Amino acid sequence: MQDYDLFGNTLEEIVASYKSRQLTPETSKAAIQEVNDFISRHPNDLDEYFNALYGFTFDPVLWGYKDTVTFFAHLKTLLAK
Repeated sequence: MQDYDLFGNTLEEIVASYKSRQLTPETSKAAIQEVNDFISRHPNDLDEYFNALYGFTFDPVLWGYKDTVTFFAHLKTLLAK
């Protein structure tokens, strides 16, 4: 989903930075589908798998989310706006 630097202090700001670089509305839809695919591939170990991949750079709990599911739900809501 990302191949450039994004900026912001909140998820809202980061998603806005991401969306400002997009040329078509389909890009956000594709990102949402990518999140859905990630969730569907790891229904029983989502937190553990996410942490194994991204825990060294990002932890949803440290950003105030209960878990990866709530982080992804908020991310998808922001992407859909």
